[in-house]
Amino acid sequence: MDITLSPAGTAARSAVPHMLAFQKERDEAGGGVALRVSAERALRQTIGTPGLRRQEAKALVLRSFDRLLSDDARCSAYEAAIQAALRRGARTACLLGSGSLLPALLLARAGVAVCVVEPLTPLADIVRACARDNGLRVAVLPTVAAAAHAWGGAPDVLLSEDVDDGLLGERIVPKLREARRALHGAAAASPSQPTLVLPCRAVVSGALVQLGFEGVDGFGLEQLDLDLRYFDALRPSGARASVSPGFWPVRLADWRQPHARLSLPFGLADIDLDAATAPGAAPGAGGVGGAPSSQEVAATGTGLLNAVVYWFQLDVCDEGTDASVSSAPPERGGRAGSWCAGWRQAAVYLERPLYVRAGERVAVTVSVLEERIHISVARLSQPTAKDLPSPVAPPPPPQALLPTAMVPCNAYHFCMLADTARNAAYRRAIERAVRRRPGCRVLDVGAGSGLLGVIAARAGAAHVDAVEMNGVLAATARRTLGGSGVPSFRVWNCVSTQLSVDREATGEAAEGAERRLARRADVVVSETLDTSLIGEGAIHSLRHAAVELATPGAQLIPAGATLYLMAAELLPPDSGGFAFGALDALREGYTPLRLHTVAHTCLSAPAEALRIDFGAPAGQGAAAGAEAAVVLGVTRRGKCNAIVWWFDLHLDEMETLSVAPGSAVRTWKQNVHYLPSPIAVEKGDVIDAAILNHNDDNLHVTRADKRGA
Repeated sequence: MDITLSPAGTAARSAVPHMLAFQKERDEAGGGVALRVSAERALRQTIGTPGLRRQEAKALVLRSFDRLLSDDARCSAYEAAIQAALRRGARTACLLGSGSLLPALLLARAGVAVCVVEPLTPLADIVRACARDNGLRVAVLPTVAAAAHAWGGAPDVLLSEDVDDGLLGERIVPKLREARRALHGAAAASPSQPTLVLPCRAVVSGALVQLGFEGVDGFGLEQLDLDLRYFDALRPSGARASVSPGFWPVRLADWRQPHARLSLPFGLADIDLDAATAPGAAPGAGGVGGAPSSQEVAATGTGLLNAVVYWFQLDVCDEGTDASVSSAPPERGGRAGSWCAGWRQAAVYLERPLYVRAGERVAVTVSVLEERIHISVARLSQPTAKDLPSPVAPPPPPQALLPTAMVPCNAYHFCMLADTARNAAYRRAIERAVRRRPGCRVLDVGAGSGLLGVIAARAGAAHVDAVEMNGVLAATARRTLGGSGVPSFRVWNCVSTQLSVDREATGEAAEGAERRLARRADVVVSETLDTSLIGEGAIHSLRHAAVELATPGAQLIPAGATLYLMAAELLPPDSGGFAFGALDALREGYTPLRLHTVAHTCLSAPAEALRIDFGAPAGQGAAAGAEAAVVLGVTRRGKCNAIVWWFDLHLDEMETLSVAPGSAVRTWKQNVHYLPSPIAVEKGDVIDAAILNHNDDNLHVTRADKRGA
């Protein structure tokens, strides 16, 4: 079924607000805030509040459970530590928070008296339901004080899973210390055995790193002579480098993160969680809260040192290597599991980036604080002027896009620019379009870094008009295009639907007209797409550009898209043979995710739902607001609790980017619509589903029913 674009008049009404609706969540996802912390905060803010915000909070919590349970190495380390505790005779255990649910179930199954301290009622209910579903007894109390009062003694095991990418950001140290004080106060003066703290130790290592695209080959950007220094300068520096929690998660892998390692790995800290959290522990005990430590580190490469990236080995128990797990980056040149497994590495950006030469030594100072690891780097000698490259100053402090926006450039922008599949496909399509139209004018809608405009200019475009609504990115695109030697361009800091074409003036005079292009574009390129395809106003902006800003017959890149639906059963991994059906209470509404990162079963083949032609004239085909009916033939037995959908993006007649599960594209995910009630299906059954295009800026599944039910 074809979906026709709505008239251009709709564009100004909805494109901007919807485009910015999820700025805060995206920023936090890339700014170091732990997923569980974000999820619990969102859940706390929406308790008793129905509607979309409640659904989003539950989706975040579900994602945090799935991530914890899907990390085999972490789960195995905790299981090995629990087995060691049992060998030491542990009979009672207190767990701080619901965690992944797995340690509580393992301990209860072994006959240990388990108490989970969980202050959030929805999570406490999930712990109780999960224990009941597995025939186990687990006490759930809202505070450690309540647990101490109920027990009247210290437990044999005190366990926490509050470890994030930065190690300390989920407050594991103060949580353990406060719990031990409360439980120790209720204990006898000489307990039969000391409380075993799990995890017990963390060894932190790091490396000097240049994070950025300058001087880095690959990612589909080869031989473009592209100057991305100003885009790299949007990474945190100055005051923004110190914003809590003080790190950004990265995947320090050659295929994921553009970077150059400027040193060999070196030790940063050795943290004894048992000593650091013991009742009455002095500041500095266990390596936490003491005086800063400094060391000299030799640079092994030449480059702009703008971050120290660190990782850790976590000893959940001190008995054997099986109870240890690491967040270290995979060895260079090889993949270690799927991209999402385990923790990421933590990048601590420097307030003042330094240009270093191979062989130069710098002083690295580390402070292990209660809730973060602070790192600074200083020169040991001042370089001469001839040793320094032309500096690129970070942009001035920007105006926030919204009151909730945390930084001017979202973290996902850097990930998008590192998406090799996306970059290469857009590059091939743009080069074909420009070479077919020698001397053409190109309009880049949603220019971002300016990358697509540079590609067009390198292919032979006579002029590039780049439109970017974000003021900081608009300035960055201007510098990128100029620094890359694009001979003729203009960057417009506005929404593209606010532009028009000067129908009277021509030539240079028109270039200075307020929001008026001198001439129509022969090629329109855009990457204003989100995981749901049209949530950033792509239909509105491309439709407006085709009608108001482009020549008749101008090529649009992308030209269109095809949506696919599939029936699926999404369930937690089979960890320890336990039933995790209690998590089904969190499966509500819509959430974007990478299907391969969660346990699932495909219950049907993908079926085409609708096609969108970004250049279709108004009035042709089905208008916005129409449902597209889809027939899904069931291929195996199961319980369908979700409809998964994604899109294939047709850049031109030769180039298609598929966002299907398992594709190489990393910019977008799949979309999951959870059903209100699971549908039991057998092979050969048919599910009638439908997806709705609402106002050309929202696609959502409206129904899914088993035929004949």
